[in-house]
Amino acid sequence: MLGLIYIAHLDATTPEQAWPLQSPGPGEPDWLALNLGKHDMWEFCDPLREDGCFREMLVQMASWGDGSGDGADSGAMFTPDELKDGGFPNIRSDILAMLGLQRSTTRIWQNEQDQEEQHEDGDGAEQETPSPSPSNPYYRAANILSQLMPLEYSPRNLLKFAAFTHYTTSAFRALWGRKDPGALILIVYWYAKAVPSPYWWIRKRALLECQAICIYMERHHSDIPHLDDILQFPKTTCGLSTI
Repeated sequence: MLGLIYIAHLDATTPEQAWPLQSPGPGEPDWLALNLGKHDMWEFCDPLREDGCFREMLVQMASWGDGSGDGADSGAMFTPDELKDGGFPNIRSDILAMLGLQRSTTRIWQNEQDQEEQHEDGDGAEQETPSPSPSNPYYRAANILSQLMPLEYSPRNLLKFAAFTHYTTSAFRALWGRKDPGALILIVYWYAKAVPSPYWWIRKRALLECQAICIYMERHHSDIPHLDDILQFPKTTCGLSTI
């Protein structure tokens, strides 16, 4: 609840007063800092472990959706740790090229210990060490966003949308704080999905920061190939474009 209140609290009334336009230098949004603090506590407690109190909620969240009114693919399994359909099918190819994600393989993230350990099967034969985590800092955020794009920001999908901020890596969050253009593109699409939401605690921030990021990108990164096309969806959604 504290996190929702902090996200909802926004003094800005125009895009110029919103992040990332409000400050010329690097710096993450104020609400993200609080979210990261909660993330550290989450990692410490690990409530999604097999015997954790929220394990059942995770299972339910992954399977939520009946395909009626919540997006074209709301009934599909949500897997933030694993690519769907072998890639990022719902993200534009020019964005993937910008992020260096054109060619990907399906992998499940493993922690360093899992990567280093070798396991034996029932016959005693050694199995291969699990594939290492993708080094691209955009990988997980892009995977989550790709799965969110067909969905609506509805009660049934709230936890899935929350996974974008909670489940992304520290490397991506560092890029977020530095206003990295690749990170901003993924973030502005995430905000654009939330703009039509009727929820009081997200709509104002989603609208103003979506507009602010679009303006920031056009001012500071106009040399990015196909930027006008890339920004068309968020600009239309947040009211900066009528096309």
